[in-house]
Amino acid sequence: MLLTDLIELTLREMKARGDFHNEVYTPFYPTSYALHAFNLMNQEKKIYYEGKQVPNKRLHLVFVGPPMSSKSYYLEQMSHSENAIFNDTGHIMAAKSNLTEAGLCGTFTMQNGSMVKQMGEAERHKHDFLLIDEFSAISAAFKQIYNAGLEAQLLAALDHGKVYKSLGPGPISFKTSCTIWAGVQPHKLRMDKDSGLGRRLCFMVNIPDAQQLTNLQRAMFFSQNIQPETNEIEELHNEIKMWNTQIQDLKHISYDESILDYFIDNKVNPLQQPLAQNIILGYHLARERWDSDGYLHMTLKDQMLLDMLANSRKWFEEVRAGPDLMQLKLLAISYGKHTDIAGGYIIKKVDLIKHARSLSMTIKDANEKLAELIKYGIATIDTSGSVVTIVDDY
Repeated sequence: MLLTDLIELTLREMKARGDFHNEVYTPFYPTSYALHAFNLMNQEKKIYYEGKQVPNKRLHLVFVGPPMSSKSYYLEQMSHSENAIFNDTGHIMAAKSNLTEAGLCGTFTMQNGSMVKQMGEAERHKHDFLLIDEFSAISAAFKQIYNAGLEAQLLAALDHGKVYKSLGPGPISFKTSCTIWAGVQPHKLRMDKDSGLGRRLCFMVNIPDAQQLTNLQRAMFFSQNIQPETNEIEELHNEIKMWNTQIQDLKHISYDESILDYFIDNKVNPLQQPLAQNIILGYHLARERWDSDGYLHMTLKDQMLLDMLANSRKWFEEVRAGPDLMQLKLLAISYGKHTDIAGGYIIKKVDLIKHARSLSMTIKDANEKLAELIKYGIATIDTSGSVVTIVDDY
């Protein structure tokens, strides 16, 4: 039987479309897609258990980046546009421009004097992909760290999928197996260190510096007039549909003990281990590594998989540290000037604020982030308050 490698297929296709981040972010999408398809199959066939329970295994992707960071580009190329790689391949891609917690999990609204239940998208699309260009529910949950109810419903929807909300007019209760692909801007995201949401989400962070923006301009320019050949998209989708058929042959899954050694040696937090295991499983499924008898034994022999695991841990820590602060710091480095006398990169404050505004950060936000950088010793400002220095040690 001719096997279908979703990751190789997606990498090849994205390269042909002019993507210049190809091997950094691209593999996460077929990995998530494969895990979603497996999860739906496993809910029915029950070939894989964890602690005698059938898990609801999904890999939710949240692309963190400012405008021009490619977060919307990846959603468009991977999912819901007509010629997207995974569009029309057997799983519904439901695109939403924005989504609040109520929009995700449901609520009650007043209609003609009566309270009427409004079904949330996680219930409406319980077997589908939810594609959210700006996931404001995530931003709100991270900002409102004391709103336990808000975070609890998101945790339930993203984790085991069993959502229960006790509201005045009545309860909202359902189970979902939807997978979320979303984007969020850095200045809207700051994760509390104890938040459980961060452990349920696979963050992909891209805060482009000046050189990366130039690379993006080149990629955009040379992608003009790249047209699909006759039947090319149909053949691409048919290959993915074939993979969806072949995964039904899977009968058994096992993890090599070297994976546990990797977790221990790399000091992977046990709370983050399930996310890493989902990446490992989704990767092997996407590569279609099971044998003719339907047995899949997973290892860490592929460098690409090791890079994905390392990147996911790095991005998680960047989100914990505050991608909004890193964004401002990189702007200062990209557009500033290095000087040994100052011991870092110097830039006029007015210029730094100007560049921050070009990335949709308000003047108020930029000033607040700069104050934090100064507070943490990452930046200094001269006595006149006009020149900022990003310290070399950071």
